[in-house]
Amino acid sequence: FRYLEWSNVDKAEIYFKSGLNDQSKDDGEYVVDHLDPLGDLCFRKGDYKRALHYYFEQQKDLSKQEPFMRGNNYLRIASVYLQMGSNDSARFYLEAADRIRQKEESGIYFANNFGDINFSYYQYYDAIGNGTRALRCLEKSLQKARSMNNIRQVIKCTREFYSFLLKQGDSLQALRYLIQYHTIQDSLNKMNTQARIASFEIEQQQQKKENEIAQLQSQKST
Repeated sequence: FRYLEWSNVDKAEIYFKSGLNDQSKDDGEYVVDHLDPLGDLCFRKGDYKRALHYYFEQQKDLSKQEPFMRGNNYLRIASVYLQMGSNDSARFYLEAADRIRQKEESGIYFANNFGDINFSYYQYYDAIGNGTRALRCLEKSLQKARSMNNIRQVIKCTREFYSFLLKQGDSLQALRYLIQYHTIQDSLNKMNTQARIASFEIEQQQQKKENEIAQLQSQKST
């Protein structure tokens, strides 16, 4: 997940697939919990057909999963269809996820900061030209992200507010959101840089220890 957070999708996919192979079932079928993350990786890469493949594979075992996981899976599928312009299919899965949300009183958030159900509804209503409902859903998504201190989702919503308002002709309000977006994004970039430096230092220390152990073992064998 660390590589996915850093937008290193290719390396994240290598580790996900490695974990998926390591945790395979005795009959050779993949552990179902790894399929949605693989779909997420394909989604990030814009490979929507493969993303749908993994998400629908996940569905085969959904009857054994918690309602929250089923709702997440439906929401993922809806998001893919939205990207593909299949709005009717997107709405079908959005409504399926929303029924679970209402029954379970769950926010239904994606893993890895993909978004929440309100954001997906925003995308849907924006796609079909219902600006009023789209804006209302985007406001709900931003409020939820702020209440959960989900910085990445706050950034995503803020950027969408800028684009949406600019498209609506409200350039002054759009500019305010653009300033907010850059301010938050700069802070996040700084935190990510610090995290990468810390991770690199830990890896270097670990490598140094491994080299020292190898050297000691080599000396003992001679």
